[in-house]
Amino acid sequence: MAEGKVIVGIGKYCGIVLPEPEKKCMELLKRYNLDLVCLTLGEKGSILVSADEVVHHNGFAVKVKDTVGVGDAFTAALTHHLLKGTSLENTNEYCNRYASWVASQRGGTPPADRSVLEAVI
Repeated sequence: MAEGKVIVGIGKYCGIVLPEPEKKCMELLKRYNLDLVCLTLGEKGSILVSADEVVHHNGFAVKVKDTVGVGDAFTAALTHHLLKGTSLENTNEYCNRYASWVASQRGGTPPADRSVLEAVI
């Protein structure tokens, strides 16, 4: 996706709750003529919704040390992979992997070693 309209929301803050968040995401996609809706669900992972597919990821279990920067990490990975043209399934995996790693570290911008970056890029 070289250029497109994307909305990213955090489930607990934007009024989209389980058990059927996909339906709300699809409504947003159509109502605002978006290319992608991304809904993060904290420790329950995330959902990416496009006109063609709905991709769930259950997240990764980590010992959370700090949540500062987790959403930024997720959004950075999302932006990187959308621009790169990565499949939504793999994009969702990488976004959750990176956000989970950031949550397991102290501070909003922990220094990433090469293995972490290779796992998400």
